Amino acid sequence: MIYLDYNSSAPCDIRVIHRVTEVLKQVGNTSSVHRCGQLMSSLLSQARRRIADFLDVSKDSLLFTSGATESNHMILQGIDRDVLLISALSHPSALEAVALSKKVYHILPVTEDGLLDLDVLTRYVTHYSESSILLSLSYGESETGILQPLDAIMGICKAADVFVHLDASQALGRVPLLLRKWGVGAVSFSGHKVGAPQGVGAVYIQNRALLHRFMGGGGQEGGLRSGTPNLSGIVGFAEAMDSISSSLWAEVENKRNRMESHLMEWNPDLYIAGKKRDRLPNTSLMATGSLSSHIQVIRLDGEGICVSAGSACGAKKQLPLHSLTVMKVAQKKANSGIRVSIGPKTTWDEIDFFMRAYQRIHETALPISKKMPNRSKI
Repeated sequence: MIYLDYNSSAPCDIRVIHRVTEVLKQVGNTSSVHRCGQLMSSLLSQARRRIADFLDVSKDSLLFTSGATESNHMILQGIDRDVLLISALSHPSALEAVALSKKVYHILPVTEDGLLDLDVLTRYVTHYSESSILLSLSYGESETGILQPLDAIMGICKAADVFVHLDASQALGRVPLLLRKWGVGAVSFSGHKVGAPQGVGAVYIQNRALLHRFMGGGGQEGGLRSGTPNLSGIVGFAEAMDSISSSLWAEVENKRNRMESHLMEWNPDLYIAGKKRDRLPNTSLMATGSLSSHIQVIRLDGEGICVSAGSACGAKKQLPLHSLTVMKVAQKKANSGIRVSIGPKTTWDEIDFFMRAYQRIHETALPISKKMPNRSKI
Protein backbone atom coordinates (compact mmCIF):
# COMPACT_ATOMS: atom_id res chain seq x y z
CA MET A 1 0.00 0.00 0.00
CA ILE A 2 1.02 3.60 -0.65
CA TYR A 3 0.24 5.57 2.49
CA LEU A 4 -0.56 9.26 1.85
CA ASP A 5 -2.57 9.92 5.01
CA TYR A 6 -0.01 11.20 7.53
CA ASN A 7 -2.48 13.73 8.94
CA SER A 8 -4.70 10.88 10.09
CA SER A 9 -1.84 9.04 11.74
CA ALA A 10 1.88 8.95 11.02
CA PRO A 11 3.69 5.61 10.88
CA CYS A 12 5.82 4.64 13.87
CA ASP A 13 9.56 4.65 13.24
CA ILE A 14 11.31 1.38 14.04
CA ARG A 15 13.23 3.16 16.83
CA VAL A 16 9.93 4.15 18.44
CA ILE A 17 8.63 0.59 18.21
CA HIS A 18 11.81 -0.81 19.79
CA ARG A 19 11.75 1.74 22.63
CA VAL A 20 8.06 1.16 23.37
CA THR A 21 8.67 -2.61 23.40
CA GLU A 22 11.52 -2.17 25.87
CA VAL A 23 9.27 -0.25 28.25
CA LEU A 24 6.46 -2.79 27.92
CA LYS A 25 8.88 -5.53 28.98
CA GLN A 26 9.39 -3.77 32.30
CA VAL A 27 6.92 -3.66 35.19
CA GLY A 28 5.97 -1.06 37.75
CA ASN A 29 3.68 1.86 38.43
CA THR A 30 5.04 5.40 38.28
CA SER A 31 3.36 6.14 41.63
CA SER A 32 4.90 3.19 43.49
CA VAL A 33 7.73 3.90 45.95
CA HIS A 34 9.68 0.68 45.41
CA ARG A 35 12.58 0.30 43.00
CA CYS A 36 10.46 -0.74 40.02
CA GLY A 37 8.12 2.18 40.54
CA GLN A 38 11.04 4.59 40.85
CA LEU A 39 12.42 3.32 37.53
CA MET A 40 9.05 3.91 35.83
CA SER A 41 8.82 7.38 37.39
CA SER A 42 12.31 8.17 36.10
CA LEU A 43 11.32 7.14 32.56
CA LEU A 44 8.27 9.41 32.76
CA SER A 45 10.36 12.35 33.95
CA GLN A 46 12.95 11.82 31.23
CA ALA A 47 10.28 11.69 28.50
CA ARG A 48 8.64 14.86 29.80
CA ARG A 49 11.97 16.67 29.80
CA ARG A 50 12.85 15.54 26.25
CA ILE A 51 9.56 16.78 24.82
CA ALA A 52 9.81 20.02 26.81
CA ASP A 53 13.34 20.58 25.47
CA PHE A 54 12.10 20.13 21.91
CA LEU A 55 9.40 22.75 22.53
CA ASP A 56 11.79 25.02 24.48
CA VAL A 57 9.44 25.15 27.47
CA SER A 58 9.62 24.12 31.13
CA LYS A 59 8.97 20.44 31.77
CA ASP A 60 6.54 21.50 34.50
CA SER A 61 4.38 23.16 31.84
CA LEU A 62 3.64 19.80 30.14
CA LEU A 63 0.79 17.49 31.12
CA PHE A 64 0.26 14.12 29.45
CA THR A 65 -3.17 13.09 28.13
CA SER A 66 -4.66 10.42 25.88
CA GLY A 67 -4.52 12.68 22.81
CA ALA A 68 -5.55 16.02 21.37
CA THR A 69 -9.29 15.47 21.89
CA GLU A 70 -8.78 15.14 25.63
CA SER A 71 -6.28 17.99 25.61
CA ASN A 72 -8.77 20.29 23.88
CA HIS A 73 -11.49 19.44 26.38
CA MET A 74 -9.11 19.85 29.31
CA ILE A 75 -8.16 23.36 28.22
CA LEU A 76 -11.45 24.64 26.88
CA GLN A 77 -13.44 23.40 29.85
CA GLY A 78 -10.71 23.94 32.43
CA ILE A 79 -9.65 27.55 31.83
CA ASP A 80 -12.02 29.93 33.59
CA ARG A 81 -12.99 32.68 31.15
CA ASP A 82 -16.30 34.50 30.70
CA VAL A 83 -16.38 34.30 26.91
CA LEU A 84 -14.98 31.69 24.51
CA LEU A 85 -14.13 32.60 20.91
CA ILE A 86 -13.25 29.80 18.52
CA SER A 87 -12.31 29.67 14.85
CA ALA A 88 -14.84 27.99 12.57
CA LEU A 89 -11.92 25.98 11.15
CA SER A 90 -11.23 24.32 14.49
CA HIS A 91 -11.24 20.57 14.94
CA PRO A 92 -14.63 19.07 15.94
CA SER A 93 -13.23 18.10 19.35
CA ALA A 94 -12.49 21.76 20.12
CA LEU A 95 -15.82 22.99 18.74
CA GLU A 96 -17.71 20.45 20.84
CA ALA A 97 -15.65 21.20 23.95
CA VAL A 98 -16.63 24.85 23.65
CA ALA A 99 -20.29 23.95 23.17
CA LEU A 100 -20.19 21.74 26.28
CA SER A 101 -18.54 24.42 28.42
CA LYS A 102 -21.84 26.18 29.28
CA LYS A 103 -20.07 29.49 28.70
CA VAL A 104 -20.96 32.28 26.30
CA TYR A 105 -19.20 31.36 23.06
CA HIS A 106 -18.97 32.56 19.48
CA ILE A 107 -17.67 30.75 16.38
CA LEU A 108 -15.56 33.17 14.37
CA PRO A 109 -15.65 33.10 10.56
CA VAL A 110 -12.65 32.68 8.30
CA THR A 111 -11.90 34.24 4.94
CA GLU A 112 -12.11 32.34 1.65
CA ASP A 113 -8.41 31.62 2.12
CA GLY A 114 -9.10 29.97 5.48
CA LEU A 115 -7.59 32.72 7.64
CA LEU A 116 -9.29 33.96 10.78
CA ASP A 117 -11.17 37.18 10.02
CA LEU A 118 -9.16 39.66 12.07
CA ASP A 119 -11.77 42.41 11.77
CA VAL A 120 -14.39 40.13 13.32
CA LEU A 121 -11.93 39.06 16.03
CA THR A 122 -11.24 42.71 16.85
CA ARG A 123 -14.95 43.50 17.05
CA TYR A 124 -15.62 40.65 19.49
CA VAL A 125 -12.60 41.51 21.63
CA THR A 126 -13.76 45.13 21.77
CA HIS A 127 -17.36 44.16 22.49
CA TYR A 128 -16.33 41.97 25.44
CA SER A 129 -13.64 44.34 26.72
CA GLU A 130 -15.15 44.17 30.24
CA SER A 131 -15.08 40.35 30.24
CA SER A 132 -12.31 37.74 30.35
CA ILE A 133 -11.86 36.05 26.95
CA LEU A 134 -10.33 32.83 25.60
CA LEU A 135 -9.58 32.39 21.90
CA SER A 136 -9.09 28.89 20.46
CA LEU A 137 -7.82 28.07 16.98
CA SER A 138 -6.03 25.36 15.03
CA TYR A 139 -2.47 26.03 14.02
CA GLY A 140 -2.06 23.74 11.05
CA GLU A 141 -5.67 22.92 10.20
CA SER A 142 -6.05 19.18 9.74
CA GLU A 143 -7.74 19.14 6.31
CA THR A 144 -6.12 22.09 4.52
CA GLY A 145 -2.91 22.50 6.52
CA ILE A 146 -3.52 26.26 6.70
CA LEU A 147 -1.39 28.11 9.26
CA GLN A 148 -3.00 31.11 10.92
CA PRO A 149 -1.12 34.46 11.04
CA LEU A 150 -0.24 34.18 14.71
CA ASP A 151 1.84 37.36 14.95
CA ALA A 152 -1.16 39.45 13.88
CA ILE A 153 -3.61 37.45 16.02
CA MET A 154 -1.41 37.64 19.10
CA GLY A 155 -1.00 41.38 18.60
CA ILE A 156 -4.77 41.80 18.94
CA CYS A 157 -5.06 39.34 21.83
CA LYS A 158 -2.15 40.55 23.94
CA ALA A 159 -3.47 44.12 23.86
CA ALA A 160 -6.77 42.89 25.33
CA ASP A 161 -5.35 40.23 27.69
CA VAL A 162 -7.03 37.41 25.74
CA PHE A 163 -5.97 33.88 26.71
CA VAL A 164 -5.01 32.03 23.49
CA HIS A 165 -5.24 28.26 22.99
CA LEU A 166 -3.75 26.51 19.96
CA ASP A 167 -4.55 23.04 18.71
CA ALA A 168 -1.13 22.29 17.22
CA SER A 169 -1.63 18.56 16.73
CA GLN A 170 -0.74 18.68 13.04
CA ALA A 171 1.95 21.36 13.35
CA LEU A 172 4.10 19.60 15.94
CA GLY A 173 7.45 18.69 14.42
CA ARG A 174 6.46 19.91 10.96
CA VAL A 175 6.77 23.67 11.41
CA PRO A 176 8.44 25.78 14.12
CA LEU A 177 6.33 26.34 17.24
CA LEU A 178 7.52 29.55 18.86
CA LEU A 179 5.51 29.19 22.04
CA ARG A 180 7.61 31.59 24.11
CA LYS A 181 7.71 34.26 21.42
CA TRP A 182 3.98 34.05 20.70
CA GLY A 183 3.03 34.00 24.37
CA VAL A 184 0.15 31.54 23.93
CA GLY A 185 -1.53 30.32 27.09
CA ALA A 186 -2.09 26.67 26.18
CA VAL A 187 -1.43 24.20 23.35
CA SER A 188 -2.83 20.76 22.52
CA PHE A 189 -0.69 17.98 21.04
CA SER A 190 -1.28 14.43 19.80
CA GLY A 191 1.52 11.88 19.74
CA HIS A 192 0.41 9.72 16.83
CA LYS A 193 0.62 12.67 14.42
CA VAL A 194 4.42 12.57 14.84
CA GLY A 195 4.80 8.79 14.78
CA ALA A 196 4.22 7.96 18.44
CA PRO A 197 1.76 5.22 19.40
CA GLN A 198 -1.91 6.15 19.30
CA GLY A 199 -3.48 7.03 22.63
CA VAL A 200 -1.01 9.59 23.98
CA GLY A 201 -1.03 13.37 23.83
CA ALA A 202 -0.02 16.42 25.82
CA VAL A 203 -1.04 19.85 26.99
CA TYR A 204 1.31 22.81 27.27
CA ILE A 205 0.00 25.23 29.87
CA GLN A 206 1.91 28.44 30.47
CA ASN A 207 0.49 28.88 33.97
CA ARG A 208 -0.76 25.73 35.70
CA ALA A 209 -2.62 27.78 38.30
CA LEU A 210 -5.14 28.83 35.64
CA LEU A 211 -6.18 25.26 34.81
CA HIS A 212 -8.91 23.57 36.84
CA ARG A 213 -8.58 19.88 37.68
CA PHE A 214 -9.85 17.79 34.78
CA MET A 215 -9.98 14.37 36.45
CA GLY A 216 -9.65 13.52 40.13
CA GLY A 217 -8.19 10.37 41.63
CA GLY A 218 -4.60 9.47 42.36
CA GLY A 219 -3.26 12.96 41.81
CA GLN A 220 -1.05 12.27 38.79
CA GLU A 221 0.03 15.13 36.49
CA GLY A 222 0.17 17.57 39.36
CA GLY A 223 -3.34 16.64 40.46
CA LEU A 224 -4.82 18.08 37.25
CA ARG A 225 -5.28 14.84 35.31
CA SER A 226 -5.36 11.75 37.49
CA GLY A 227 -4.87 8.23 36.19
CA THR A 228 -1.90 5.92 35.72
CA PRO A 229 0.05 7.37 32.80
CA ASN A 230 0.44 5.54 29.50
CA LEU A 231 4.16 5.21 30.09
CA SER A 232 5.09 3.19 27.00
CA GLY A 233 3.14 5.64 24.83
CA ILE A 234 4.74 8.66 26.52
CA VAL A 235 8.24 7.25 26.10
CA GLY A 236 7.37 6.49 22.46
CA PHE A 237 6.18 10.09 22.09
CA ALA A 238 9.55 11.38 23.31
CA GLU A 239 11.40 8.96 21.04
CA ALA A 240 9.37 10.14 18.05
CA MET A 241 10.16 13.77 18.86
CA ASP A 242 13.88 12.97 18.94
CA SER A 243 13.72 11.62 15.39
CA ILE A 244 12.22 14.80 13.88
CA SER A 245 14.38 16.57 11.29
CA SER A 246 13.53 20.01 9.88
CA SER A 247 15.57 19.26 6.76
CA LEU A 248 13.47 16.17 6.03
CA TRP A 249 10.28 18.22 6.29
CA ALA A 250 11.75 20.78 3.88
CA GLU A 251 12.17 17.90 1.40
CA VAL A 252 8.56 16.89 2.07
CA GLU A 253 7.40 20.40 1.20
CA ASN A 254 9.35 20.34 -2.05
CA LYS A 255 7.68 17.05 -3.02
CA ARG A 256 4.23 18.39 -2.11
CA ASN A 257 4.75 21.57 -4.16
CA ARG A 258 6.06 19.57 -7.11
CA MET A 259 3.03 17.27 -6.95
CA GLU A 260 0.64 20.22 -6.96
CA SER A 261 2.44 21.82 -9.91
CA HIS A 262 2.18 18.61 -11.95
CA LEU A 263 -1.51 18.19 -11.16
CA MET A 264 -2.33 21.80 -12.01
CA GLU A 265 -0.50 21.41 -15.32
CA TRP A 266 -2.80 18.47 -16.02
CA ASN A 267 -5.87 20.40 -14.88
CA PRO A 268 -5.47 24.18 -14.42
CA ASP A 269 -8.94 24.29 -12.85
CA LEU A 270 -7.92 22.04 -9.98
CA TYR A 271 -8.76 23.70 -6.66
CA ILE A 272 -6.12 23.47 -3.94
CA ALA A 273 -7.22 24.90 -0.59
CA GLY A 274 -4.96 27.60 0.82
CA LYS A 275 -2.42 27.26 -1.97
CA LYS A 276 -1.42 30.94 -1.75
CA ARG A 277 -1.19 30.88 2.06
CA ASP A 278 1.21 29.42 4.58
CA ARG A 279 0.43 25.75 5.08
CA LEU A 280 1.84 22.66 6.68
CA PRO A 281 4.61 21.34 4.41
CA ASN A 282 2.94 17.99 3.76
CA THR A 283 -0.74 18.75 3.21
CA SER A 284 -2.71 19.21 0.00
CA LEU A 285 -6.50 19.40 -0.08
CA MET A 286 -7.57 19.19 -3.71
CA ALA A 287 -10.94 19.20 -5.47
CA THR A 288 -12.09 18.94 -9.07
CA GLY A 289 -15.84 19.28 -8.56
CA SER A 290 -16.53 15.97 -10.32
CA LEU A 291 -16.35 12.71 -8.36
CA SER A 292 -17.44 12.72 -4.73
CA SER A 293 -14.76 12.56 -2.04
CA HIS A 294 -15.98 9.16 -0.85
CA ILE A 295 -15.87 7.60 -4.32
CA GLN A 296 -12.35 8.91 -4.90
CA VAL A 297 -11.10 7.49 -1.60
CA ILE A 298 -12.61 4.08 -2.44
CA ARG A 299 -11.24 4.03 -5.99
CA LEU A 300 -7.79 5.12 -4.91
CA ASP A 301 -7.87 2.47 -2.20
CA GLY A 302 -8.59 -0.02 -4.95
CA GLU A 303 -5.40 1.20 -6.63
CA GLY A 304 -3.48 0.56 -3.40
CA ILE A 305 -3.36 4.21 -2.30
CA CYS A 306 -4.50 5.53 1.09
CA VAL A 307 -5.78 9.12 1.14
CA SER A 308 -8.53 10.78 3.14
CA ALA A 309 -11.83 12.54 2.59
CA GLY A 310 -10.86 15.11 5.23
CA SER A 311 -10.24 14.83 8.95
CA ALA A 312 -10.11 11.19 10.06
CA CYS A 313 -12.59 11.96 12.84
CA GLY A 314 -15.29 12.83 10.31
CA ALA A 315 -14.25 10.80 7.29
CA LYS A 316 -16.95 8.10 7.72
CA LYS A 317 -19.82 10.59 7.78
CA GLN A 318 -19.60 11.24 4.01
CA LEU A 319 -20.43 14.95 4.42
CA PRO A 320 -18.87 17.86 2.51
CA LEU A 321 -15.45 18.66 3.93
CA HIS A 322 -15.86 20.86 7.00
CA SER A 323 -12.99 23.15 6.05
CA LEU A 324 -14.22 23.80 2.50
CA THR A 325 -17.75 24.47 3.73
CA VAL A 326 -16.46 27.00 6.27
CA MET A 327 -14.32 28.63 3.58
CA LYS A 328 -17.48 29.01 1.46
CA VAL A 329 -16.18 26.85 -1.38
CA ALA A 330 -18.93 25.91 -3.87
CA GLN A 331 -20.75 22.79 -2.70
CA LYS A 332 -19.82 20.78 -5.79
CA LYS A 333 -16.15 21.24 -5.03
CA ALA A 334 -16.64 20.86 -1.29
CA ASN A 335 -18.20 17.46 -2.02
CA SER A 336 -15.22 16.37 -4.13
CA GLY A 337 -12.22 17.28 -1.98
CA ILE A 338 -9.62 14.76 -0.89
CA ARG A 339 -6.69 15.31 1.43
CA VAL A 340 -3.26 14.04 0.49
CA SER A 341 -0.82 14.25 3.38
CA ILE A 342 2.68 12.92 2.90
CA GLY A 343 5.68 12.45 5.16
CA PRO A 344 9.45 11.93 5.27
CA LYS A 345 9.10 8.29 4.21
CA THR A 346 6.99 9.15 1.14
CA THR A 347 8.95 8.63 -2.09
CA TRP A 348 8.55 10.51 -5.34
CA ASP A 349 7.69 7.23 -7.09
CA GLU A 350 4.75 6.82 -4.71
CA ILE A 351 3.58 10.36 -5.42
CA ASP A 352 3.92 9.79 -9.15
CA PHE A 353 1.86 6.59 -8.89
CA PHE A 354 -0.84 8.51 -7.01
CA MET A 355 -0.94 11.31 -9.60
CA ARG A 356 -1.39 8.86 -12.46
CA ALA A 357 -4.18 7.07 -10.60
CA TYR A 358 -5.85 10.38 -9.66
CA GLN A 359 -5.82 11.51 -13.28
CA ARG A 360 -7.09 8.14 -14.49
CA ILE A 361 -10.08 7.86 -12.12
CA HIS A 362 -11.22 11.37 -13.00
CA GLU A 363 -10.86 11.02 -16.75
CA THR A 364 -12.60 7.65 -16.90
CA ALA A 365 -15.53 9.11 -14.92
CA LEU A 366 -16.24 11.84 -17.47
CA PRO A 367 -18.32 11.49 -20.64
CA ILE A 368 -16.18 11.50 -23.79
CA SER A 369 -17.44 14.96 -24.75
CA LYS A 370 -16.36 16.36 -21.39
CA LYS A 371 -13.03 14.67 -20.90
CA MET A 372 -10.19 16.95 -19.94
CA PRO A 373 -7.71 17.70 -22.71
CA ASN A 374 -4.63 15.53 -22.52
CA ARG A 375 -2.54 18.54 -21.49
CA SER A 376 0.31 16.50 -20.13
CA LYS A 377 0.76 12.95 -19.06
CA ILE A 378 2.12 13.20 -15.56
